[in-house]
Amino acid sequence: MDTEHPNRNRLRSSGTSKDSLLKPLNLDRLLKPRSVAVVGASTRPDSYGCMVMDMLLEHRFPGPIYPINPKRDEIRGLTCYPNLSSVPNPI
Repeated sequence: MDTEHPNRNRLRSSGTSKDSLLKPLNLDRLLKPRSVAVVGASTRPDSYGCMVMDMLLEHRFPGPIYPINPKRDEIRGLTCYPNLSSVPNPI
């Protein structure tokens, strides 16, 4: 099994130094989201969708929360969407 990184040959052939390709990643969209879609949102207490919804609401997530569940109209007072493409705002 070859474990060489797929970009290793590109680095060698282009003459580009490895250090110039390593730029700090901006993880703000992951670590500081402005909104959250909970795919599989649920009110069933033993489900991950319910646990995630409860944590977001309990800890007062400051942005919009979009529950995604095609079988529900609302969950925890929030409008439920059947799929991600149905959410009217950016996620």
